[in-house]
Amino acid sequence: RSGFDERQAKIADTAIKLLRQVLLLQLPVQTFFETIGDYIVGQLKEYVTQVSSPPNHPFTVAAKGSSQPLIDTGRMRDAITHRVVKG
Repeated sequence: RSGFDERQAKIADTAIKLLRQVLLLQLPVQTFFETIGDYIVGQLKEYVTQVSSPPNHPFTVAAKGSSQPLIDTGRMRDAITHRVVKG
């Protein structure tokens, strides 16, 4: 949640730019949803990779071999995806 909250303005700016293209018929609606979905996924994965607070305890660092608080195997980060549902 905090990853989205921190990047909400950046995501909104990107969405507005893309929506302008949709309204000018320069970008199909389906492409808008796929593009903004990919963008949000990228932003969240970047956040998970860069977060460093709160730091892991030294015992945790020794056990997993990394000081990245939200990354152990990378499976959680890799599981962040999006899906556009046609309605």
